[in-house]
Amino acid sequence: MGPFSVDDPKALPPGSDALIQWLANNAAGRNPSMTDIAIQLLASLLRVNASRQPFYSSREGMKALIHGIKRNLGNAQVQYQCCFCLWLLTFNTGVASKLDRDYDVIPLLLSVAKAAVKEKIIRVIIATFRNMVEKAMDANIGSLLSHRVLPFVETLSARKWGDEEIPQDLEVLQEALKENLETLR
Repeated sequence: MGPFSVDDPKALPPGSDALIQWLANNAAGRNPSMTDIAIQLLASLLRVNASRQPFYSSREGMKALIHGIKRNLGNAQVQYQCCFCLWLLTFNTGVASKLDRDYDVIPLLLSVAKAAVKEKIIRVIIATFRNMVEKAMDANIGSLLSHRVLPFVETLSARKWGDEEIPQDLEVLQEALKENLETLR
């Protein structure tokens, strides 16, 4: 990594490794207030593409996000923030191609989406699946099909949504899944 410049939105400042480690440790912590702050800060950091691969390489950080999704079934906001972080990570092609293989996120996210009461949780999960298809189709399509994401997407497509991007994401996802299902037959 070259010298840091505030004018370069793609570069991370010196000391970012320590920040990523701090966020990973606190996202998995026992203090709910610190966990919330760490996840919010992480979401801000992951908006910068250069931060995605270093964070993904932090096993502790990824485990914290997955744990946050699993354990916070009763806390929709923390669960949403963790899912939002996964969505941001999937904008990186390398991460999108390994995320399910390394962390088995497709069945986890599908389960969360099926149980979600909040539209924003479903929306971010569908957007994550869309990114996984668009950024790394070959790595993810088999898992999406084998975990029966297509019937779920078809069911969701029949609903009315407040967010106009949900039907768009569902349509892209449904087309990709149907097309690939046909080639498997």
